[in-house]
Amino acid sequence: MKKPPHLPMIIAAALLAVAVAVLYGSKKVRQNLVSSDGIPLARSLTQIPERFGPYEKVGEESLPENIVKQLGTTDYIIWYYRDTRLPPGAAGNGIRLHIGYWSGTRQILSTGVHYPELCYTGGGAKTMEMRTCQIFLGNPDDSGAAPLSIPLRIFQFYGENAPPRTVGYYFLLNGRRIASANYLRLATFLGPTRNLYYSKVEVMPGTLGTDQDGATRLALGVSEQGEALRVIQEFLTQAQPGIEAMFPGGGR
Repeated sequence: MKKPPHLPMIIAAALLAVAVAVLYGSKKVRQNLVSSDGIPLARSLTQIPERFGPYEKVGEESLPENIVKQLGTTDYIIWYYRDTRLPPGAAGNGIRLHIGYWSGTRQILSTGVHYPELCYTGGGAKTMEMRTCQIFLGNPDDSGAAPLSIPLRIFQFYGENAPPRTVGYYFLLNGRRIASANYLRLATFLGPTRNLYYSKVEVMPGTLGTDQDGATRLALGVSEQGEALRVIQEFLTQAQPGIEAMFPGGGR
């Protein structure tokens, strides 16, 4: 059967139409993805309580300017808490709490997703183990309400001439708790382009000490994952409501 003489022209016209549609669609996508619309924190992260049950704030840390630039946000805190139930120098008596907040698609896409596996290994740490689990947070006021289930990503690593440490973290994407950085990337790309935000809540248990300048830091981490998970769970049971109250919507 002979092809109609105008078929090549039809095919060429169709391909041209598809190309124009793709080009125009891509332009529209780019316009949407660089939307700078976002929403501010409900309250500054510096207003997070300095006391959560038996945990009291004993120090804080500021990142160097070049690291803040890489982080892509000035809305962050790194605070150190001490478990007052344990004596000074006791194993696992400290918590390093790192929280960051990113709002607006332009900011999020330009800085990428920041999480311990990326940031710590970028600084030279070596990965030991990674996994995701669910933790259940009780009620600090013993109200009897059902425990809150939170997805938690566990990352265990070690540095040069340094014993292993374990850190746990989760994200809030527009109030939804998730533990996967890959899911966050995908949801950011495919999700709403207006009023978009995410936060990272990162908890590292360890033993408190001081650096050469006398500032409070973690001298040692908790290498045993079961013990680290227990400490993280106990801390977040006390701290999660106060932390998430800073974010729009307070988490849900």
